[in-house]
This record gives sequence, C-alpha cells and structure tokens, in this order.
Amino acid sequence: MIIPPAVERKHAFVQAYVEQVGARVRDIVSNFCEDSGYAFLGRVKGVASLAEKLEGGRYKQWSDVDDLYACAVIIPTLSDEPSVLAFLRDRFTEQATRARATSKKDPDVFRFDSTRFVGSLRDDVGISGPLTSVQFEVQIRSAFEHAWSVSTHALAYKGGNVGWRHKRLAAQLRASIEQLDQVVLGFQEWTGLIQEQRWHYVDDQRALVEGFESWVADGSIPQEIAPESWVRFGENLYSLISATMKSDREHGHVKNVEHLLAAIAKELEDFSGNKFPRSISLLQFCIGVMFKAGLATETRAKYCALVTDELRSLYPDVSKAKFSVFDFEFETA
Repeated sequence: MIIPPAVERKHAFVQAYVEQVGARVRDIVSNFCEDSGYAFLGRVKGVASLAEKLEGGRYKQWSDVDDLYACAVIIPTLSDEPSVLAFLRDRFTEQATRARATSKKDPDVFRFDSTRFVGSLRDDVGISGPLTSVQFEVQIRSAFEHAWSVSTHALAYKGGNVGWRHKRLAAQLRASIEQLDQVVLGFQEWTGLIQEQRWHYVDDQRALVEGFESWVADGSIPQEIAPESWVRFGENLYSLISATMKSDREHGHVKNVEHLLAAIAKELEDFSGNKFPRSISLLQFCIGVMFKAGLATETRAKYCALVTDELRSLYPDVSKAKFSVFDFEFETA
C-alpha cells in the first residue's frame, strides 16, 4: 500500500505522544477491568490503517481523529455500561460520548453500534502540553458484541472479498447479537415467558437451597456462613448427595434431600446463637452432618470431598468414611 508522505510525516510526529498516552490509558483502564472482572484490549493505530481511515472522507481536520489510541472494555451485559462510563468520566477528561442506539438507523440495518467514549488525559496529574491534547477512544462492548466483532467483522469488512453475501451474513449475525443482548438485559422478564417443566434434578436443588436460605434468614445459620453463590452451593451439595446416597430412578434424590434437611434441622438445634462452627464451610458442615447421622458411609462415584482437620475434629465420623478426599500436597515434577 502506498501511504501519502504527508500522512507518514504526521503519524511519525505524533507517534511518541500517542504511545505515551496509550500506555497511561492502558494502565488505568486495564486495572479497572481486572478489578471489575471485565476483559480489555487496546492498540495504537498503525499508519496504514490511519491512511485508509482518512481516505474514507469523513474527517475534516487532524484534530477530528480521536482513535489513534483505542481500547475496548468488554462487559458481561449492557447493564454494566453505566458503571464503566462513570469510571471513565471520573478518571479522564470527556471530549464526547457516542452512546449506542443514539444515531439514526434504518430498522432493517444491523451494524456495529457500541458506546464509544472519547477522552483525553487530565492536566491535574503532572501531565501537560501535547499529551493532554491527544484524544483516545474507549469502546464499551458487550461480550456478544465482542464475539461478533472478532469473529466476523474482520472477515466481512477488512478482508479481500467484496461480496453481498459476506455483508449479508455479517448483518444477520449482528442482528442475532443485538437480540441476545436484549434477552440477557431482560433476563428475569424473559424467564417469565418460558413454560416451566418439572425435572427432579432442579427440584431437588431448589428444595436444598430454599431450606438453607430459610435457616440463614431466621438466624439459625449465621449470615457470614452463607455461600457466595447459592446456585453453586446447591449444585455442590447435590453432587455430594449423588455420590453418597442411592437415588430413586423416578424421583431422583427427593427422599435423600428430605432426610438430609431433617438431619440438618436437628443438628442446628445444638448450634443456637454463636455456637455455629466458623472453622468449616457450609458444605463441609453438611458433610459432617451427613456422616454423623449415618445417611452415608462411603462414596460410590469419583468424588473427592474437601475434608480438613477442622472438619474431622468437629465430626469424627468423617474420618471413618470410605471416600476420596482432596489432597492439599503440592508436588513438582
């Protein structure tokens, strides 16, 4: 590709400034993403890409170019976007924000339309001169938008083929992505439209979680003992039951769940107030109660229980059980 000398000269002149700005923006935004659990990527625009962009005829002057450094924050759902914008506005000088769905667009057209924050570094952190005049762009993409961008956009718009079918397929995929984002955003509302069917695997886990949530609510189990995720706790406890107790072919573990909940209720009678053990997790407590009550004595599946000295001390019956336990030893090759 032949690049006009004027473009090369200007790009070379500002390159050092753009790289410095990019490094500072990358440090700030990527640290925020790491703390928030978001994905991050960034790049300094190359001279060939810059020349192609200028030849598109959409820019009047050099100062209009606002993405010599650009990065993207990939968020799980669109509901996370306001907090990202709040962070960017707090850390940088906002030049412009082009929010999604604010531009005019034919309802039959589907194209990339993520929110873009255009900013610059502030001069209140020891930065002045040319560095504060360099603008950069931060795209805020949903996980679905990012998947579409990296998997189809380059093929359809930056490849060597110009074809109606390429653009058509990319637009169809973009329409699907837009719909997925809206479904996720209204997840609770959409679930109400789904016809529910019974399945013992789900019913048993729901009964387990509801039982333990009620004990946390009434103070029988201290709030700090509650797991980070009740869904994951229900799955883990169900895996334990499946590995140690026989199930009914038709009704699953419904009787086992009832027996375990009854045993837990009886055990909780001895742990009123601050007597509930704080040295073991809630799932470990269930393991201890299960073997103490004789509901199980061994595992029949490839299941490794998380058994600690604290659990063995509180529930000696666990030491007599015939099952595999997690090995805390670290061995090097």
